[in-house]
Amino acid sequence: MARFLVDEDISPRLIRMLRQLKYDVGRVQSSAKDPDIIRSLGNAHGSNGVWITADRAAMTVHRDEIVSSGISIAFLNVHNALRQTQCFMIFSFIFRRDTLTLNAKSPLYFKLDIRSSQLGPNVSIRKFEL
Repeated sequence: MARFLVDEDISPRLIRMLRQLKYDVGRVQSSAKDPDIIRSLGNAHGSNGVWITADRAAMTVHRDEIVSSGISIAFLNVHNALRQTQCFMIFSFIFRRDTLTLNAKSPLYFKLDIRSSQLGPNVSIRKFEL
């Protein structure tokens, strides 16, 4: 199982590109249930496994499973963002936080938001407590 798991609604082209760049990224199967994703990622990687999702309800609905599995999470705050914007957010997160999550001794929780600046869009990555 890949160390970074991205929700199934993200383009497989992004996953292929990230793999070509040697990132350990996989795409969630469309039939997979959230508790199964959480449990499998936790068993395979513990806190070094990162589930990247836009499913904000997972923070409350699956909170206990997330905590007990020990996985790290990156929540995309997409606000109906275009698919290419979501891909940009995911790439930015993996590129900027790969080493941090790889060396994590405990789970890390992140919220990702898109910000505009004079130079164009930027991804804000903030840690939070689950």
